[in-house]
Amino acid sequence: MKIKVKLFIMLSAVFALCFSTYHPAEAANPIKPSQSRVTYTIKDANGKPYTIYFAPSSKETNAKASKNPQYKWSGLRFNTKEGDVLYNANYKLYTRDPKLSHIKDAKIAYKNYTVNTRNKSVHIYPAQFKGQPDLLAISNDDGFESESADLYYMRNGKLTYIVGATYTKRPMIKGKNLYLIANDIPGYGPMFFELYLDPKTGIWDDYDGIQFSDPDWVLRNWKKHWR
Repeated sequence: MKIKVKLFIMLSAVFALCFSTYHPAEAANPIKPSQSRVTYTIKDANGKPYTIYFAPSSKETNAKASKNPQYKWSGLRFNTKEGDVLYNANYKLYTRDPKLSHIKDAKIAYKNYTVNTRNKSVHIYPAQFKGQPDLLAISNDDGFESESADLYYMRNGKLTYIVGATYTKRPMIKGKNLYLIANDIPGYGPMFFELYLDPKTGIWDDYDGIQFSDPDWVLRNWKKHWR
């Protein structure tokens, strides 16, 4: 009888250990953090941090950018220089609340996308004011003249699309939730636009063109606010 009791106690302890170390949320995670090609922590307008993963959903191929490219996607472009290390695949975005173990699929995908590790084609704009969210940018070279990017931020725990922007100078923070972008395309001259985000609604105000008395000075003194 004592042997049966001891055996029962031992089995109970084993089951308790198994259930205490098993976490369904972790088992259901769509990716492992180590699979992410690019990882950032960004904050929402309330200062709450979230981890962002940009992970391949297909086999990655890597190459160095060259004027004699090995692949169509590894040629030289506006923000892609000779020797840049590039990775190409289908990618998806994922988010995680650091207080939780579960990684969420953001349901945002980029097919045949090329990650440039030097110029950080996937980059962020850390907030400089209280009540301003960090921005996430997924950028692409538009030939040899400009770059375009999809901009996102965290709202109510969800990675939220804001707008797509085209520019020759990556956005600069001008004020609280106010950004300045520039297009300096040869033959057209520099053009500037102010963009305002309402973080509560996710509404991005229409592009408003603005003029400067000395646009060349503005370009020379452009601040790098992305990283």
